[in-house]
Amino acid sequence: MVFAAPSGEESRLRFDTTATPEFDRWRWTDYWTPVREVVYFKRRVYVRALHDLGKVLFPNGLPPYPEWWSEIEATRPKGLMRLARKA
Repeated sequence: MVFAAPSGEESRLRFDTTATPEFDRWRWTDYWTPVREVVYFKRRVYVRALHDLGKVLFPNGLPPYPEWWSEIEATRPKGLMRLARKA
């Protein structure tokens, strides 16, 4: 699992509170990195989720897209490209 916005103490992150944890490791990363690293068929969901979450986390505007973002836009349906530009 990848987390985008570090805040608070890392010790507060717990993934071992269930009999079968969904995640076995995590790391801090730049905000948009999960889009590039997620399994291809989940990419559109991550793009939309980060845009929606970004409106709450960054009320003054989303973080800038990374240099590789054009690779993502090239593989997305046109509707999602419009979503990214509006956010």
